[in-house]
Amino acid sequence: VEMGDGGSKVYVLDRGNTEVDEYTLSNSNDITTASLVNSFDVSGQDATPEAVEIANDGSKLFVLGAGNNSVYEYTLGTEYDTSTATLNNTFDISGATTSPEDLNFMREGSVPAGSRMFVLDTDGNIHLWEFATGHDTSSTVENTSFNNDFGISNATGFRYADFGETIYITDASGTIYEFEG
Repeated sequence: VEMGDGGSKVYVLDRGNTEVDEYTLSNSNDITTASLVNSFDVSGQDATPEAVEIANDGSKLFVLGAGNNSVYEYTLGTEYDTSTATLNNTFDISGATTSPEDLNFMREGSVPAGSRMFVLDTDGNIHLWEFATGHDTSSTVENTSFNNDFGISNATGFRYADFGETIYITDASGTIYEFEG
């Protein structure tokens, strides 16, 4: 699940139908007011999508695919509108991991928004790519992997908070782990 446009949009990855469902919220941040406006099919790129992210400004959508171990970067012709999505770049992550589970971009802190992309794999390893231009996977400058110092197996998701100082990781049992940086 990914929020966008000041809380007036929600993007849900429907793994079973290999699509990103876009909802409009008539009351910002209130999911009880959600209305489906578009279902964006990603099966042409990857049969096993795992995560979805949207750029802060709504100009790009990213889908993490486990089938081809890639991050798919789509340009949105109209901000936050998946019906205007066009595939812009396919970013191969297989050199770092072949079991990706979740995707995040650094949105706050001392680095420009979108200049750092993180991928969590099922072994609990976090892989970092830095980009010269925020939210532009074709401008890779560096790749770093962090081995699982967390002791988590079957990791399924993660989020950074507090300007990257805190990380939350979930596992297949539904447990949420919190780590301070």
